[in-house]
Amino acid sequence: FGGVTVGQTKDLTVQVSNTGTAALSGTASVSGSGFTLVSGNPIQVAAGGTPQTITVQYAPTGATNAAGTLTISSNDPASPAAVALSGNGVAAAAATIKITPTTLDFGSVNANQTKDLTLTVSNNGSAQLTVNSVTSSNARFAMVSPGAPFNVGQGSFQTVTIRFSPTTGGAQSGNLTFTSNDPSSPTIIPVTGTGVAAAAPAISITPATLDFGSVNANQTKDIVLQVNNNGSAQLTVSAFASSNARFTMLNPGAPFNVGQGSFQYVTIRFSPTTGGAQSGNLTFTSNAPPSPTIVPVTGTGMATAAPAISITPAALDFGMVAANQTKDLVLQVNN
Repeated sequence: FGGVTVGQTKDLTVQVSNTGTAALSGTASVSGSGFTLVSGNPIQVAAGGTPQTITVQYAPTGATNAAGTLTISSNDPASPAAVALSGNGVAAAAATIKITPTTLDFGSVNANQTKDLTLTVSNNGSAQLTVNSVTSSNARFAMVSPGAPFNVGQGSFQTVTIRFSPTTGGAQSGNLTFTSNDPSSPTIIPVTGTGVAAAAPAISITPATLDFGSVNANQTKDIVLQVNNNGSAQLTVSAFASSNARFTMLNPGAPFNVGQGSFQYVTIRFSPTTGGAQSGNLTFTSNAPPSPTIVPVTGTGMATAAPAISITPAALDFGMVAANQTKDLVLQVNN
């Protein structure tokens, strides 16, 4: 049978003739791995008649050599007759994928930035390799190029670019799955990387609330706040606002900056103009998430002490007074 590709078949025939003087009858059987009898049973050939065809099929089960025997048992005195069978299984042409490196580690990458690494997809097989799809179990890892599907010729390779794009700090991992026409498909490549949180300021204000207590009307009282930056970048307080005009910032004035790990004193003034309780919110707008930062403020205006005059009676009537005479009346002045 020669060479036959694994997964395919090949048929050969044997002619059984009768050169005797009586009718030939019998049966055929086949032995050996991969060999089967397709047709030819039972055997009936008249003396000097038309030969009978027996068909044997070879279907290799692997890429190996095979041997067998076609046995014809009949009423011929010399029976049985044997025919040697042989064949060679040939491996079917197939792609063989190899990906290097077998793992990818992107190391540390700043959040909201990207880093690309490359894989080499090689075809060491005997047929064209087709990579039908590349999927990732983690959306932070993705194939940038060449895009799937793509082909790799026999003995050739294709460079594949993989991108890591963290959006937050912390370790990330996943699997890249390459599905192809390699019989052993899919091929899995583990990937790892660490997102590094971007440098950012972190604002805190102490105390968190201000109470000015009692302050006489038309006078003022100052209290100091401390604006702290506990983050990893410069803090910029870009604006300050007060919901009540009786509470104002004296200094340093906005905008102002606070270095990493540093602080800034801020003076707040309460200036009541009348008696009564006052309240409001101081709003600090900055580049530190989540902005703005609000500090509640309270204080009580105290009415200024003042006299209150009243005079009785409200009018004086001296009546009739003789010329060159005098008359006195009394007023009472009250406070």
